[in-house]
Amino acid sequence: MTEIVHVDRAYEITARLRELSDQSRRSYVEIGALICEAEDQKLWLYVDDHDGIPFQGEDAWLEYAIPYGRSTAYEAKSVIRELRDIPLADLYEITRGNLNMLAKLPSKERQKEEWLNDAKFLPISKFTSKVIDEKPELHIEKRVRFVATMDASQLMVADKALEKAVREMKDEGMESNQTGDALEWIFARYLD
Repeated sequence: MTEIVHVDRAYEITARLRELSDQSRRSYVEIGALICEAEDQKLWLYVDDHDGIPFQGEDAWLEYAIPYGRSTAYEAKSVIRELRDIPLADLYEITRGNLNMLAKLPSKERQKEEWLNDAKFLPISKFTSKVIDEKPELHIEKRVRFVATMDASQLMVADKALEKAVREMKDEGMESNQTGDALEWIFARYLD
């Protein structure tokens, strides 16, 4: 009897995790699309802050709209804007990692059914390898995982630094909002 309970619970947890994974994938695309719409139409001008004063800038509005995970929101906006030539219905079927890789392909390439299907169905490692192998002229580097252990207060400082770097990169005309790009930008400035 106990074993049946464990088996049932194991399947319940597995099903719920798959559900949440799907929601996460879809949320990333939707967040990017909504921010692009708000930015394109300057809709943030019509929203008031906690004091009833209209927001004067998109960054202030975004901090209010998404108090946690703004760097992910900036990344989603950048990726979805780059992929605007692909219907949202297709983008909802692609994982975040594959969306980022698909955005690196030229527009004509990524609209080909083969690339779209690969982005939808291949794991990130296989899709990335395929893009690197078949499109060496793009000079895409393999991604490596960077892990740092820090205190919560250190993480808050790091988050603020990354958000500032993304804003300053944007001011300098750089569109990438990925954490790795922001870290490289900060590190390069430190080395100067």
